[in-house]
Amino acid sequence: MPSLDIVILSSIDWDFVWQRHQTFAALLSRWSRIFFIENTGFRPPRWRDLPRLLGRLRKWGGTRNPAPLQNPVPENVTVVSPLVLPPGRGLNWLLNDLVFVPALLGRLRAHGVQANPILWTYLPTFTTLSAIRFLRPSAVIYDCVTNFYGHPDAPPYLANVENQVLEVTDLILTDSPFLFKRYSQRPQPIVQLHHGVDLELFAQANQPAVRPRSLCYFGSIHHHLDWEIIGALASAGFEIGLIGPRVGGMPPRLPSGVSVRPAVPPHELVREIAPYAALLLPYHVHTDFMQGVLPAKIYECLATGKPVLSSPLPSFNDELREVLCLCASPSEFVHAAERLDALKDKPRAERQLALARQYSREATSQQLARILSAVIRR
Repeated sequence: MPSLDIVILSSIDWDFVWQRHQTFAALLSRWSRIFFIENTGFRPPRWRDLPRLLGRLRKWGGTRNPAPLQNPVPENVTVVSPLVLPPGRGLNWLLNDLVFVPALLGRLRAHGVQANPILWTYLPTFTTLSAIRFLRPSAVIYDCVTNFYGHPDAPPYLANVENQVLEVTDLILTDSPFLFKRYSQRPQPIVQLHHGVDLELFAQANQPAVRPRSLCYFGSIHHHLDWEIIGALASAGFEIGLIGPRVGGMPPRLPSGVSVRPAVPPHELVREIAPYAALLLPYHVHTDFMQGVLPAKIYECLATGKPVLSSPLPSFNDELREVLCLCASPSEFVHAAERLDALKDKPRAERQLALARQYSREATSQQLARILSAVIRR
């Protein structure tokens, strides 16, 4: 397969919770040099974003002894911290288009990016359009794994700018059935692809010695979590561990028995979740945003062999519904947690692992290789 540089316009920073963006970058680096541009933004910044923005300025300014990246960076991946204004029309768009995006692409050239790379974008923004215009990519891949139209901060011009991105897109990728259906009417080819699971790594979390009545959620901690479920489980005497970055929407005071720990790299995460008796996915399911969510962690949870107590997300297919313990209310979560021993049967664990194997990193890698070959031949 011919090698082309790939520039990824990510919607997250490299050190955010490890998910599709970093996984695809790592897998694609087997064949190409990857230039991973950290989040250029979708919504206006908030006060809680200030530490991240200051860190971005320090990286851009070359401050001595910047904090090392926690998440591992493969050999052929270059992580680039952009200095751009939040995307939008008017002055922000003008300054980004005239100053900041050209400066960002100048940094890419300094890192050695070749002419006409593949552009792999997660964001339908004016910043993406500017990057396309300046980069002149040989192909554009729009990896849409967010229901942007259900985002509470979606701009009123979203449909307009996304249509402009789609007009120059050669291939659309999605993960959830909802998003696949939404974009399947487009003339471009579309592929539904999950980012897969490191089976060998997450199988290490399957240990016989666990703490009784303990449940763990790992991932972004935000307002999409159903805190009523978490509170009900804590009130019933369960230990609840939450591991991940605090994105927002947490209650001012956590119930007794609920602990929050920051995000850790994948190899440390496995050690953190190993002592828990079961894993927890307590989401609000009836919001517009959650219609398109297929949790990045879903096959990682299955690969642990632990029972997985989950809200019934609309994106779950029949295979997932068969192996997950779906709970539609706080009382159902409590009832399921009280019968964890019954959920730990060997057949269920074997079905979980069999499904996780279908979505292994190696299987995903083979699909990505076919996708790249097809895009390069176009």
